[in-house]
Amino acid sequence: MTVLAIGDSNIVPGMMGVAGNCAHAFARAIDHGDRAVCWAKGGASNHWVLEQVNNALDNIDQYTDPVFFIGWTQWEREEWEWEGQSISVCIGPHFPIPEGLTQRYNNWRSAMTNSAIQDMRDFWHELIHTVHSRMTNMGIPHQFWSTYDNFMGMTGNKQLDWDNTFFMPYDINGCMKEWFTFNQIAHAPDDIWHWEANASTTWGNTLATQYTERMNT
Repeated sequence: MTVLAIGDSNIVPGMMGVAGNCAHAFARAIDHGDRAVCWAKGGASNHWVLEQVNNALDNIDQYTDPVFFIGWTQWEREEWEWEGQSISVCIGPHFPIPEGLTQRYNNWRSAMTNSAIQDMRDFWHELIHTVHSRMTNMGIPHQFWSTYDNFMGMTGNKQLDWDNTFFMPYDINGCMKEWFTFNQIAHAPDDIWHWEANASTTWGNTLATQYTERMNT
């Protein structure tokens, strides 16, 4: 049994160990082994996450009883190719940008208005749902969640049916960051983008609760 965990730096803490990794905590809580198989990248965009997801799905036969654990990230993030490398760009946290991309980045960032971010939220809302549909059609269990933002503002027929596989996708406190804030779980000292080991474990266990309740109905 294998948990396949994909996401940004919030999958990274404790990646080579057990303590403090939400993916490992999730795997233990659903009795799918002591550790998850992790693909993670600091500042990763959903483009990068989706590429890893599709690669895993295209080669799914190599995994025994796979369960996907996917943390979708900020909607505006992108991957830019530069000298044979994939550079993650985002509004925050800021990652070093090659000097040759500085002007492009500054132009991109200044154009990233609330309206532009909403457009990207709408885009990923539809696209991630197609991932859910593909996994459902393949009979592959999965647990989706979001790190810093979810699909706030979508009501009525704009909401999609996720079959309870996405943690609180339309709730203001549904993404990891806001859930921590709502439950008075502080971020790491001097780092508003990350949380300490015990918080990451709590998050993994929380998602495991939704997963097991769904699978047992």
